[in-house]
Amino acid sequence: MKKSSPTSFKDRRRYPRIKYSLDVDWGETPACIHQGQVTTLSVGGCFLQTPLEVAKEGLIFIRLLLAPKSESVMEGIVWGRVAYHLPGRGLGV
Repeated sequence: MKKSSPTSFKDRRRYPRIKYSLDVDWGETPACIHQGQVTTLSVGGCFLQTPLEVAKEGLIFIRLLLAPKSESVMEGIVWGRVAYHLPGRGLGV
């Protein structure tokens, strides 16, 4: 009988992720008091690089500041749930 190999996390993703680099403010409230960096992005989520920990299923807010050096800055706050935590590396949201 042939053993089936475990499905990799990448194979289980609903949407593909792209590498991206965006400095953001984030936090457990809309005040977004922590700093981090979004390093991958998809329709369904992102990876937030931060040394801080948030429990799985914890709610976080991320403030996006787009085009900070242009005359028309766009800012928005999104929220999501933590899907996983990689100690010392960051959060899958």
